[in-house]
Amino acid sequence: MTAPGNLCGIAVLPDEGTAEQVARAQALCAGALSASMPALGRPGNRVHASVFQFPACAATPWEQLLDVVASDLPAHTATVVGLSRQEPGWVFLDLEPDSCLNVAAVRATQACQEFVERADLFDESVVGGYPHPEQIAYRRFGYRYAGELFRPHFTVGYLDADAGDGLPDQVVDAFGQLLGLRVMLQRISAYRAGPLGSYASTLAERYLP
Repeated sequence: MTAPGNLCGIAVLPDEGTAEQVARAQALCAGALSASMPALGRPGNRVHASVFQFPACAATPWEQLLDVVASDLPAHTATVVGLSRQEPGWVFLDLEPDSCLNVAAVRATQACQEFVERADLFDESVVGGYPHPEQIAYRRFGYRYAGELFRPHFTVGYLDADAGDGLPDQVVDAFGQLLGLRVMLQRISAYRAGPLGSYASTLAERYLP
């Protein structure tokens, strides 16, 4: 399972205090996580909640898309409600399911459709490892978690194949301290994705209105 080289996304970014707390929690359990995903809080991976991630056309108008997605969003807060594993190995810090992130996800999915590089959606090297519902979502929308599969989250790590099933105790202990945390969502950003869907570089960004 590989990612297309033109993989980009739109994400909502938390306040700096939250980002620092999430990065510190990851550092506490770094030994249990894969080194193939860049560490959070360092160049190459910012703490972010993706609302849409897709193989993008070269002419994608990022500033325009951010305007559409960010306009009149409801309250810019969300609560950390859980920690989960998304197969085959992503570790999600789950955010409450009913927040401005869900509104942003619907808008981003709709606004980005004409800029999805459709030829990439049927590449078996990309979708071959996805569960069947995610393959359908990816081929239809360009994002494996689009539509009913969308789950607001921060991706906080990746587990190698030898990590076994479930989540290591070290990971649960490190991130468990963040459960119930009320997060301020401050900015919206378009980004170029790096290894394992990490936030590699910024294409456009602004504060939420």
